[in-house]
Amino acid sequence: MLAYLSKKIAIPNQLKLQCISWNQEQGWIACGGEAGLLKVLKLETVGGSDTKVMGVAAPTNLSMNQTLEGHNGTVMCLAWNPTFRKLTTSDEKGLIIVWTLHKGMWYEEMINNRNKSVVMDMKWTSDGKKICIIYEDGAVIVGSVDGNRLWGKELNLSLKLVEWSPDGRLIIFVTAEAEVFLYDAEGVKVKNMSLSAFQGMESGVADEANIVGIDWYSGSMRYTRSTLSDVGQNLCIAFDCGVVQISRGEDDPDPMVLDTELNLISCKWSPDGSVIAFIGSQSRSQLSDPSASSLSRKSSREVNDRATNYIKFYSSGGRFLRQVRIPGEEINSITWETSGLRIALAVDAFIFFANVRNSYIWTYLENTVIYSYYRPERRETVVVFWDLTSGEAHAKYVPNLEFLVSNNDNCALVICETPGNKKTKRSSSHLDVYTAQLRNSVGAIVHSKKLPFAPKYVSMGPNHLVIANDRTVYTWQFQTSFGSANVSGVSAMDQIVSGRPSQSKERIFDIETIAYSQAQPPETFKILTDEVMNPITCITVSDRYLMVGRKSGMITRFTLPHLSTENEYQIGGSAEPFRMELSCLSTKLGVIDVMGGFSMIDLEARVQDDAKKADDSAGEVKLSSDGRGADQVYGKRMKVERRDVWDMKWADDNDEMICIMEKTKLQVIRGEVLEEPIVSSGYLCRFQNLEIRSVILDEIIKQPIEQQPQPPSRDLVIDFESKSLREVRDKMTAEGLAAGYQVADSAPHPRLFRLLAESALESLDLTMAEKSFVRCEDYHAIQLVRKLREMKDKMKARAEVAVYLKRYDEAEALYREIDRKDLAIQMRKRIGDYPRVVQLLQTGGGNDQLMKDAWDKIGEQYADRFKWRKASQYFRQSRNVERLAECLYRLELFQELADMRVDIPDGTPLLNTLAQRFANLGMHEEAVDCYIRCGNPKAAIDCCVIQNRWDLALSLAEEHDYPQVEGLLTRYAQSLLSKGKRLEAVELYRRANRPTDSAILIGDIAEQAARRDVHPFLAKRLHVLSALEIERHRKKTLDQATKAGGTDLDGSATQNIAMATAATLESLMMTSLDTQEGATATLSTTQGARKASRAFGNAWRGAAAYHYQMLAQRLFYAGNYDGAMKCSIKLCEYDDILNPRDIYSLLALTAYFNKFYGICSQAFVKLETIPDIPEADRDQIETLAVRIFVKHSPVDPITLPDPYLKCLSVGKSYKACIITGRAIMESPSYVCKTCRHHMLEHDRGLNLHCVLCHSPIPFGTGGTNPSDR
Repeated sequence: MLAYLSKKIAIPNQLKLQCISWNQEQGWIACGGEAGLLKVLKLETVGGSDTKVMGVAAPTNLSMNQTLEGHNGTVMCLAWNPTFRKLTTSDEKGLIIVWTLHKGMWYEEMINNRNKSVVMDMKWTSDGKKICIIYEDGAVIVGSVDGNRLWGKELNLSLKLVEWSPDGRLIIFVTAEAEVFLYDAEGVKVKNMSLSAFQGMESGVADEANIVGIDWYSGSMRYTRSTLSDVGQNLCIAFDCGVVQISRGEDDPDPMVLDTELNLISCKWSPDGSVIAFIGSQSRSQLSDPSASSLSRKSSREVNDRATNYIKFYSSGGRFLRQVRIPGEEINSITWETSGLRIALAVDAFIFFANVRNSYIWTYLENTVIYSYYRPERRETVVVFWDLTSGEAHAKYVPNLEFLVSNNDNCALVICETPGNKKTKRSSSHLDVYTAQLRNSVGAIVHSKKLPFAPKYVSMGPNHLVIANDRTVYTWQFQTSFGSANVSGVSAMDQIVSGRPSQSKERIFDIETIAYSQAQPPETFKILTDEVMNPITCITVSDRYLMVGRKSGMITRFTLPHLSTENEYQIGGSAEPFRMELSCLSTKLGVIDVMGGFSMIDLEARVQDDAKKADDSAGEVKLSSDGRGADQVYGKRMKVERRDVWDMKWADDNDEMICIMEKTKLQVIRGEVLEEPIVSSGYLCRFQNLEIRSVILDEIIKQPIEQQPQPPSRDLVIDFESKSLREVRDKMTAEGLAAGYQVADSAPHPRLFRLLAESALESLDLTMAEKSFVRCEDYHAIQLVRKLREMKDKMKARAEVAVYLKRYDEAEALYREIDRKDLAIQMRKRIGDYPRVVQLLQTGGGNDQLMKDAWDKIGEQYADRFKWRKASQYFRQSRNVERLAECLYRLELFQELADMRVDIPDGTPLLNTLAQRFANLGMHEEAVDCYIRCGNPKAAIDCCVIQNRWDLALSLAEEHDYPQVEGLLTRYAQSLLSKGKRLEAVELYRRANRPTDSAILIGDIAEQAARRDVHPFLAKRLHVLSALEIERHRKKTLDQATKAGGTDLDGSATQNIAMATAATLESLMMTSLDTQEGATATLSTTQGARKASRAFGNAWRGAAAYHYQMLAQRLFYAGNYDGAMKCSIKLCEYDDILNPRDIYSLLALTAYFNKFYGICSQAFVKLETIPDIPEADRDQIETLAVRIFVKHSPVDPITLPDPYLKCLSVGKSYKACIITGRAIMESPSYVCKTCRHHMLEHDRGLNLHCVLCHSPIPFGTGGTNPSDR
C-alpha cells in the first residue's frame, strides 16, 4: 500500500486543532481546537460519472463548512453517532454539547456541564444507543441516545481513555498510570487487564509508559484483504514510547507486541479492519539511530530535539506496510474516511488529507481480472475470475488466501491451508502449512506445491514461482501444458512426443550463505530461522533473472535457472526497496522504495571504474564487477526519479517504456523522458501496443460478487493511449495520413503504423495502407490490401474493410445495400455471431439446414459456458437429440430425458449412452428399454442384476436365452443364506418372482422365531407375510389365465371358459408340487417339494395356527375359560405346525379351569402318548393326571358339539371364528376376501380389519354401518 498527502485545509486565525473525526456513514468531518473552535466540514466529489477520474482521483470541494458556536475553551473530544446523526463534543472546561442535524444545519440539542472535572474521553457504542463519558477525577456517566442517564459511578481513578467492546457489553477504562480495567455495560468490574507489552520494555520505560491510544475495531465492515490468519486481531493499545499491543479481544493470553519506533500520539483502525495507522514523531537522534531503545526515545522527547511527524501503517497481523512523513510541528489526531481510501490529520492549524492506495490481493491474466476479498460469515476468501471478453465472473472459494500473482498463462495462489494456533503462540508460524496453487484463467487448478516456510514475498515469471521470507528464497520451476520450464531448450511438446518425463524443479537458498553455497533441493536444505541485519524486502523474477532487494538498498541479480549470483546494485542512500519489476527484456529494473520513491536502473549499462566519482555525482551507481574487465562495472541509475509512486508496469513489447501511478496521475516514461500525465486512480493491468489498461479496484471491491445480479461494470476497466499514439491520431486528423506517417516514423512502433493502416483502409488509400502494414510486418493484412485492389465494387471493398476493423454492423449494412445477404451471413458465421445469423435467415436468404446449424452453434456457445438450460432450448429447435440429452442430464431433468428416449430411433448409439446414464441413476426400466433397443440384451440383464431387479432379469434371460442368470440367482441366494441374511434372501426371491422359495424361507424364519426365540407374534406376522406372497403370485397367475381365456370369445361362454381355465391352473399349481417327488428325487428336494406343496395348498395354516394359539392364551388370561378351551381344541388340527405338547398342555389347562374334565382327560392321554417326550416329564404328567382325576371324575358337564369332538379325536378341521375361536354352525358369518377365514357377524363388532391377515374389511359387507362406527 501507499499513502500520500493530497489536500490541505487551513483553519482561520491559525487556531491549532486538537481533535478530528470523520463520520463513517454520512461523510461529515468534525474538528475542534483552541478558543472553542468547532467546525463541521463535508467533501463532495465533483467528478461525475467519468470513470477515469473516479475514486481518489476525482476532485473534491467543500459542500459544508459550518462553524458551531457554544464552546469557550479548547475542544478536546469529538464523538460521532452516525446511526442517529448526532455529534457530541466536549471542551477543556468540562462543557458537553450534543449537536443534531436539522434542515442541513447543525444545532445544539443538549448541553451538560458537571462543573467538577474535565472530560477526558467519550465514546458511543457501535449501534449508537449508548455513550460513555469519563472525567479526570474518575467519574463515569453512561447515557442513552435520547439524553437519559443510565448509570453513573465514581471509580476513584485518574481516568484517561475509554473504549466500548464491539458488541457493547464491555467497557475498557484506561488510567493515567497506564492501568487498564474491564467493566461490563452495567458498571460492574470484571477484571484488570494484563498488558504483555510491559514485558518487552526496559524497567524504566515500563514505569513511565503512558497509554496514548486505544481502539477496539467493531467489525462492522467486511474485510477487503484476504488474510484469514489476521482476523480477530482487533484490540489495539498504544503507548507513548512507541510500543503497541494488538490482541484478539480482552482475553488473549499471548497478544502481539510491536515497536513502531515512534513517540506515539494516537492509533486508529481502518474501516475494514485490515490496517491500523499510528501517528507520532521521531527525533533527529532516532533518525540517526533507528535501533535506539524505548527508554532513549522517551528521554529524547524531553530535550530540545526537533522531531519529525510520521504516520505508519501496519496490517492487522502486525506486518509493517508503509510510512508517510507529515509536515508541521505537532500532530494531534487521525481519522479514516468510510471507504478507507482517505485519512484526515489534525496538524497544527491545518487539516491534512492523505490518499491511501490499498494493496489489494489481485492480478491480471489473459484479459481476466482476478481479485479477492474476505467473507467473514463463511471464514473464506472469495477469488473472482472476471473475464473481460465475455463479461462473465466466476467465484472460487479458498480457505485463506495470502498472495495472488500471475504470468502470461497462469496465476498462482498462495494459501494457508491449516493455520496454526496463533492465539497461543504467534511466533510459531512454522506450524502453518502453506500451499502454492497454479491455476488457469478460469480458476481450474493446474498444479500445486507445498511450501517449506511461511512466505512474505511472492513473484511469478514465465517459468518460475519465487517465494521468500526475510532470508530464505525458494524457487519452483514449473511446467504447464502451455509452456516449458526445462533448461535444455526442449519444449514440453517435444518431451511428450519423445516420451521423456517432464518434472518441475525446486531450489532453495539462504541469502546470507549464497556467496559460498549453491542452491539446493528442499529435501536437503536446512532452513535457518536466525534474524539477519539486512533482511529481504522484495523480489521479482523474469524469464532470465531473479532480483532480490534488501533493507539496506542492495539488490542482487541471480541468473535463472542456475541461481548463480551475477551482479549487485545499490539504489542509493538508505532507501529500502519495497517493490521491483523487470522490463520485458530484463535489461532495466523499476524500483519503488518504502517511502514511495521511484527510480530506474539500466542493468546492462557499462560504466568506467576510473570515472566512478564523476559518475556518482551524475547518478551512476557502483556495482560489483562480473569478471569481464577490472575497469568496467555494470549498471547505471537512470535520471528518472519520482515521488509518491504506488504502482508501475513495464510495456510488454518495448523495453524502453514504463508507466507508473504517481498519486492520482498516470505517467508514461519512454527512456528517461516523461510524457504528459493522465488523471486516474486505477490499478495498472497491462501496458501493450502503446495502450495502458487499468482497473478501478476501489469500486469493484465495494460490492461482493454474490450481492450483484451482474458482474462488475466494464466501465471500471479503462484503456488509456500513450502520448505518441495520441499525437499520430491528432496529426492524421489535422494534416492527413502522410503527416501522420512522418510522426510515426520518427518514433516507430508497430501500433502506430497499424493505426495509420487502419485509417488508410477507411479512406481506401491502399498504397498507404500497404506501406504501413509492411512496417507492421502483418502479412495477412497485406494480402487483404491486395484482395481489395482486385475488387471492382467499392461498396464491397468498404464492407471488407469494415469486417477487418471489426465494425460488423457497418459491414452488414453495406452487404445488404449491395444485395449480398449471403456475404453478411458468412461474415456473421465467421465471427461466431450466430444469433444474428438466425435473424438474417428468418428474413430470407437461407435454407433449413443453415438454420439448424445456427441453432446448433448457439446451443454450443451456451454449453461451453455451462449454461445448460439456455443451450437445451436451442438444441430442441435444431433437433439435436444428442446434445439435448447431454443438457437434460446436466440439468438433472431425468424424467424429460426418459420421455425423450421414445423418439430416438432403434439402433442409435445414443441409446447406449442413455442406457448407461439411466443405469447410474437407478432408472432400470428406462435403462433396459434403451439397452434392448440398441441390441444389447446382455447389458440389460446385467443392469437388472446390479440393481436387484431379478424378476425382470429372469424374464429377459428367458426371452433372450441367457440361462446362466438362473444359476447366478441361486448362488447369490445361497451366499446370502450362508451369511445369515435370510430376509435379504427373501427380498431377492420376491424380486425374482419366486414366491414359492420366498414363502418357504419366510416359513422357516417364522418357525425359528416361534420355537427358538419364543416369539409367536413375530412368527404369526412372518407366516402372514409368506401367505400374502403366495396369494400375490396366485392372483397374478389367475389374472393372466383369465385374460388369456377371454381374448377370443365373448358373453357367458367366455366367462365359463376363463373360470374353467383358472380352476384348472390352480389345481395344477397345487398338484404339480406334489408330483415333484419321483424315483430319482433326493431327500432335500422331496422335503422342499412338500414344503412348497404345503405352502401353496393352504398358505394361511401357519398364520392361523399361531393366531389361534395366542387367541386361546388371551381368552384364558381374560377369564373366558370356555372360549379358551374351544379355541385350544381348534389347535389340535395344527399339530404339524405347533408343538403337540404345547397344544395339549394348553387344552388340558383350559379344560380343567372350565371343569370339562372329560376333555381334560383326553388331553392328558394325548400328552402321555407323545413319542418324543422325556420319561421324567412323562412320569410327572401321569402323576398330575392321577392327582386331578382322583378328585374329579373325567366327565364333562355337557356334551360339546360334534365338530369339537372330531377335531380333538382325529384332528378333523372345522370352520371357526377367528375372533372368538368358536365353531361356526349355522350362524351368519363373514369370509375375509384375503385369507378366506370366517368370523361371526355378531362377534365382528367394530372391527374394520381382519384379525388374522389385517386386511381392511370393505364397507357394505353386513354388520355395523361404517358411518356409525
